Amino acid sequence: MTPLATYGLIFIVTALVKSGDSVGNLLGFSSSLLGFASNAFFQLPDVSLIPGLLKFSSGSPDFLVWDILPWTHAVNAMRAVLLFDQSLVDVSGDLLLLLLTSLIWFIAGVYLFSKRKFRVEDI
Repeated sequence: MTPLATYGLIFIVTALVKSGDSVGNLLGFSSSLLGFASNAFFQLPDVSLIPGLLKFSSGSPDFLVWDILPWTHAVNAMRAVLLFDQSLVDVSGDLLLLLLTSLIWFIAGVYLFSKRKFRVEDI
């Protein structure tokens, strides 16, 4: 599911930037920032938006700022399965959130790309 979110991110950046070189630079720069923001390297502080919303998640039960990123749920699920020996049923909440946030990012990217780049030019 993370490829959908990654494609959505590519569409969003492509829609907002004019040159191809800038797209490549921004995507390369943003990949490391997304890695840090999704708690892949170390645990970030809990900045809660909605307390107690995610009772079925293997991460924090609160909806954090980082939970809008699909990569956060992928990291939580992989960490729970690989390090804490949980089954796929135990991380099904994270997999569901991964699917939902990936679809949201992909739909937002396609919508923004189609609105910004597919315009009829005056003939």
